[in-house]
Amino acid sequence: YLDMTTPFLVTKSTKSVGIAILLTFLFGPIGLFYASVTGGLIMTFTPIILILLSLVGLFQENSLLFGWSFGLLIIFAVTFWLINIIWATISVLSYNCKIRCN
Repeated sequence: YLDMTTPFLVTKSTKSVGIAILLTFLFGPIGLFYASVTGGLIMTFTPIILILLSLVGLFQENSLLFGWSFGLLIIFAVTFWLINIIWATISVLSYNCKIRCN
């Protein structure tokens, strides 16, 4: 039996920015799942999609599709880890603010 007149205090623990950065630095998008599931999914599947688009453009001899997707893949490859770390940091700070600011 649950008495609905008794107030409940629901607590959530905060996430550590340091752990988020460490996990993301070591494991990339897999480490980003600690901070943001959505971010982890996006950063895991974006390179896969770009590789598939590059291959489709290459095999269909579509230079426009191949050029754009391969170009984005190169830019993405250079900045990939940095984007993951920044995303993890912002996600953890946002999560902690939602808990503390309410």
